[in-house]
Order: sequence, then C-alpha cells, then structure tokens
Amino acid sequence: MALTKYTGNKPQRNIRATFSNYMDAWITWFLDVFMQEIDGVVDALNLNNVSDTSASSISINLTTGKTAAVSSGKGFLPGGYLIFADAAAPAANSMVVQVVSYVGTTLTFDPVTTKGSGTKTSWVISFSAQPQLTVGDHEIYMTTPNGYGSTDLNIRGYSVTQRSVGTAISHAYTAANGSVFTINENGKYDIQFADQANASNENIGISVNSSELTTNIKIINAADRISLLNNISETSSSHCSALGVTLSVGDKVRIHTNRNSAAGDVTGWMRIVKKQAL
Repeated sequence: MALTKYTGNKPQRNIRATFSNYMDAWITWFLDVFMQEIDGVVDALNLNNVSDTSASSISINLTTGKTAAVSSGKGFLPGGYLIFADAAAPAANSMVVQVVSYVGTTLTFDPVTTKGSGTKTSWVISFSAQPQLTVGDHEIYMTTPNGYGSTDLNIRGYSVTQRSVGTAISHAYTAANGSVFTINENGKYDIQFADQANASNENIGISVNSSELTTNIKIINAADRISLLNNISETSSSHCSALGVTLSVGDKVRIHTNRNSAAGDVTGWMRIVKKQAL
C-alpha cells in the first residue's frame, strides 16, 4: 500500500511568524492521514493477518473478477497482492493475484500470473510482493511453407526453422496436421505471416484452438479466428497479422487457409513472438 506524501508547508522553527500554523497543519495531517495509513500497512504486513485458507472452487487462469470465501478480519487491502497456492501441490499450481475488494468473508481478485492449471478446491493464501513481469526472448520464425496437412486439410505446414528461442512457444509439424504452434506461457503475442495465392479467391488467416481444420478459414467459428484476409487475387502475395493477442498456456495457433495458397511458396514465412508477460 502506498503512503501519502505530505505536500504542505513544513514548519521551520527559525520562522516564528508561520511556525505555529504550519505545525498545526502538519500535526493534523500526521494524525488524520499518515497514522491511519500506517495502521493499514501494519495490518497488511502482519503475517497472521494476510495468510488464510479457502475451500472455494477456482480455476487457474487469467479470468478477472474471481471470488473466494475467506476468513473475516484479514488485512486483504484492495490493490495489494496475494499468492493462491494449491494446498495439494503448491509448487506446481498457483496464482499471484491483486485484491479488488474484501467485504466480510468474500475476497474478489484479479489473477496477475499463473503457474500450472486446473480447478482447485483447497487453497493456501499468503502475502506477496507485486510481481515483476518480464518478457524475455521468445520467438519462432519459420520459412518455406510445404503445403497443407493431409488430415487437417486447411492448415499450413512449414519446413524450415530460421529462429527458435525461449520456451514460451513450441512448434510441431506432421504431414497429417501441418504446423501447430503451442503456447507455453501466458502473455500477449504478435503473430504474422506472408503467403502467396495459387488461385483466385484465396482466404488466409490465423486460428486459435479451432476444431474446424478442414474448413475454409473464412467460415470457421468466428471466436476461433483472430485474423483473416479473404478473396486474394491469383499469384498475389499477402501479409496477415494479429498483434497483441492474449494467449494462454495450451493454446494452439495455426496458419489457416482455404487451400488456395501456393503449396511450395518459397517466399512464404510466419513469425510468432511473445511481447508481454501476464
């Protein structure tokens, strides 16, 4: 919790004309503002007052506005940070959260970072400092598209890895499925690619977690489509992107088409980069 800085005139003993008034103002601020804030900080830092348990059923993800049933009388201050750890596997499953409100026995919070997955019903709650969200160097850059999946007919495959660093993204290619890019860390990502049309009315785009892998990207479930270019003229080369997209652990990203792309386009490429941690 931040403390309010005193911005009034400071009393100076060598200036007698203003000393009394300035001192009265400072003492009033000290008692009415500063001491109340100090009391709140002391409450929040008392480990017996910011640790608790909860049996609420809560999923480990970044969905905001989560609630937990907790004990009353704790020092859970709005704006402060807590760790929710799975009692059965605290090192594997946890969330750092920011308190939104605390009324009675109801704690409302927004997850800031997560580790692990699943829905847990036994939590250990403890005080946390504000997490420092670092991005690091996480990128996959592929070139030389080599057609489509034989089973997932509308999914592009890529044969040459130009750059693969970090752990946030992994790539798997099979002849049946084409290229699948799996997200291993929650964050915001930039996804871009270029493709060349092999026939008129080419449709290209980016899908996430789509199950319609033999369907034209133009008509798949809109919630699974994060970028689309449609009706591209024959032999044209086009650039498609989705920037600042929030993705979660386990998400599957695919370059999704209508099979009118040039199968062996030597100029084609795709890149996915982690830009912000969550």
